[in-house]
Amino acid sequence: MATRIISLTLLVISALSLSAQHDKIHHKARTRIENMRIAIITSRLDLTPEESEKFWPLYNEYRKKIDKLHQDRIELIDGKIQSDSINAISDNEAERVLNSIFKINDEYARLQNEYYKRFQKLLGSRRALELYRSEVQFRRAIVKELREMPERKAD
Repeated sequence: MATRIISLTLLVISALSLSAQHDKIHHKARTRIENMRIAIITSRLDLTPEESEKFWPLYNEYRKKIDKLHQDRIELIDGKIQSDSINAISDNEAERVLNSIFKINDEYARLQNEYYKRFQKLLGSRRALELYRSEVQFRRAIVKELREMPERKAD
């Protein structure tokens, strides 16, 4: 479910980049989202300056890889499964797309496992778990923002 939320968020952000005006909105939204993520993690982990020096480069490396997987999944789905053409693809092609999605999901799980072991080594088990909880809290905040968007348009 978390992957779907992040994928949805990335889809919404991608849709905003259709024109120059939308590019500005896209950049502003992405910056706001990243600032929200950093604020939540910073407040929850209470890192020392020495820990921060080691943590943030590692976390940014992790996020870059995770974001790439999300983008790969979005491109795969957008490239093969348009809402009006889902019935136009063959069963073999549908199976190929599903297998590719499953491979991306497997890689996502592998990366999480690898990096959370590294976070655990750096921060200890409890704070690595707190990082995980922080990411869940961040995703909830994004969902809340997305849910409130239509209300803002109505105002």
